[in-house]
Amino acid sequence: MWFEGIRKTVGLRSREISELERWKEVPYPDDRVRTEEYNRIEDYMIIAGIVFEEDGSAKVRLYGAIEKERFIPVLTETYRKLSPNQQEYYRPVALRHFNHDMMLHLLQKADKA
Repeated sequence: MWFEGIRKTVGLRSREISELERWKEVPYPDDRVRTEEYNRIEDYMIIAGIVFEEDGSAKVRLYGAIEKERFIPVLTETYRKLSPNQQEYYRPVALRHFNHDMMLHLLQKADKA
């Protein structure tokens, strides 16, 4: 995305809303932290919840965003966990780290097409 003529990367992590409400966290791939590939982490991360409808459509709810500078310390302080379904490690990040007002500000200041 472009902000005042400057390109910034924006990532989106999503989870079913029922899972977000149950766990109050979103998984993030462990390899980027373990291998210190911080350049692969987006400038901003937005969290979304999804509800899949019976007709095949989906509703998406945006929860909040976090800046890369704040996200990296959160990731490095968070423990690793093995996903039983995916058989890969991830780091659970609490939803409290994501700010709704900051996300709204970010979306409002994005350059218009």
